[in-house]
Amino acid sequence: MMDETRNTNSNDAIAALVRLAGRRPHVPDDAAARVRAAVHEEWMQTMGRRKRTRWIGSVAAVAAIGITAAVMQRATSKPVGFAPAARATVAAVQTITGGAIGGDGASRHLLDSGSPILAGDSIETAGSAAASLQWGGATLRLDAGTRIRIASAFELDLQRGAVYVASDRPSANGVTIKTPLGAVHDIGTQFEVRLTGDQVRIRVREGRIDLRQGAASHSAQAGTELDADAHGAVTQHAIPRNGAEWDWVVRAAPPIRLDGRTLAEVVSSVTREEGVTPVWSDAASRAAASKRLHGAVPLTPDEALDSALVASGLTASTDGDRLIIQRKR
Repeated sequence: MMDETRNTNSNDAIAALVRLAGRRPHVPDDAAARVRAAVHEEWMQTMGRRKRTRWIGSVAAVAAIGITAAVMQRATSKPVGFAPAARATVAAVQTITGGAIGGDGASRHLLDSGSPILAGDSIETAGSAAASLQWGGATLRLDAGTRIRIASAFELDLQRGAVYVASDRPSANGVTIKTPLGAVHDIGTQFEVRLTGDQVRIRVREGRIDLRQGAASHSAQAGTELDADAHGAVTQHAIPRNGAEWDWVVRAAPPIRLDGRTLAEVVSSVTREEGVTPVWSDAASRAAASKRLHGAVPLTPDEALDSALVASGLTASTDGDRLIIQRKR
């Protein structure tokens, strides 16, 4: 009610002011025409500006939509060939004593028997661990405190510690062990490469290796050790192919099962692991070589040899780098 009264009073005041002002003077026709023309021109220009503004705004909006759509398309769709190629499996863990981790850096995990190793993976063994891998056509052992990166089924980088390779492949498909002090290429061998500080040591049990340092190349035969340092000095000397310095290789070996294997097969496997040559000294031992064995329990190489010999009524003793097998007396 109060609002209606206020509005009525306001309207009355305005009407009174109009009456007091009286009639406005007559505007000449030519002046009115000029005003109308000016107002029309301004209206036309204003409408034009509004149309241009709307048109530019529409174009900008369409462009923004197009850019957004393109960005969304790039975000939601992958160009052909964008997806990274799957990495090949180049090795598999046979056995681990202690602990070891592996992976490509983005995904590190504990390794176990049967764990696959992909191209580009790194492997690191604990300070008291050892591991054995099936690596392409070779057997690869890792000593305690070792770190490697496996590039492919034929090449790896040794960054710390020691590796042992047992390979029967021809030289055309040999493996390569890269180190900061040179690359070791095998020619169907058994050999160890140990990297300690600024020195690399290569010990050869079978066959031959080549150590390549830039344009220089050094070869080593079975029973030979090469030592190379960061200054390029290389020395060579003879070594035994068995003994305490090779013990870690046997400890890292995968277990042996006797079931279905002959005594000769077991002896051959174990003596190759230990770097000795079997000698069947009498007719009884030679006759027993073809005997089939039984036993599914996994055994260490030493346990497998002892069990196989006892089951066959034989015994063995070492003489230098020979294992003499004979009838038990």
